[in-house]
Amino acid sequence: MIILGADHAGLELKEILKQYLVEKNEDVLDIGANTLDANDNFSTFVKLISDAFYKNEKAKIIAVCGSGVGMNISLNKNKNILDFVVVFGLKDKYYYKPEAVPDFLKNKNDKSIIH
Repeated sequence: MIILGADHAGLELKEILKQYLVEKNEDVLDIGANTLDANDNFSTFVKLISDAFYKNEKAKIIAVCGSGVGMNISLNKNKNILDFVVVFGLKDKYYYKPEAVPDFLKNKNDKSIIH
């Protein structure tokens, strides 16, 4: 299972990743955000991500936000969650091949989460 979460800044990329992962028959749990709300806060989604992870600690997590820093710091405060930042980006901002995500989650440094 892959737990997928984002705040408003990561909503568009989260939806792109979700579509890709579902097309690849990955088991995806989308915990939000599901609407664009500029007033939401990454900490809300860190809590939802953490709660979902503790129900299935074998799950992997993809967390998407603006800079990655706030989620990174907050997620790393949770027991058994080891987080690091990977820049995916949209359009011409940054680039990372989404087709590499499933293998990346399974093989790189035994991390439980990327964003």
